Amino acid sequence: MLWSKWKAGPQADVSGRVLVSFTDFTANGFLDLPGAVRAGFALRAAWPRMPGAVGMWLWTAPLQKRCGSLSVWTDEAALRAFVRTPAHVAIVRAYRERGTMHSRMWSVDASLHRSELRDLAEEDMSLPPNRNCCPSDASSAAMHRRVGGPAFVRDELPPRPGGAAPVTSFQTPASASQATGHDRDA
Repeated sequence: MLWSKWKAGPQADVSGRVLVSFTDFTANGFLDLPGAVRAGFALRAAWPRMPGAVGMWLWTAPLQKRCGSLSVWTDEAALRAFVRTPAHVAIVRAYRERGTMHSRMWSVDASLHRSELRDLAEEDMSLPPNRNCCPSDASSAAMHRRVGGPAFVRDELPPRPGGAAPVTSFQTPASASQATGHDRDA
């Protein structure tokens, strides 16, 4: 796994609880991966001006056709605002048929060392690939909802080691859109 350098956002000195978002895109083919990585770096360039952004890394695992980000936000509202930006929406639309995207979020204390955040993300990558499969029926542990566009499936998972708060998982599969009747346009 290759990591970019930490890119601080305008809220880099925040204290208290922060929201961590880990995205994991698996490309359908090797030729789709370089463009996805370039798109991530294009979004990263705006990070110092991104409202509510604490900071972020980009990562890639080229032999696995995977790439993504580990971003830290002041709160969920800041993350949702980013997800709705025209630049992010354009990337989602360009790559949604070129692979599979999984995303998890959890809340941690802002004083948690950055290396511990990366350890949590690498632990998440080691989970089985189908860990986010859609439930066949709605339960109290999963609910369909819309966050900035596509239908998402949200799973409450157990707390992480070291006291991190429970993880929340989002995915945007075609089956979730069809099951809820929501369109997939972001």
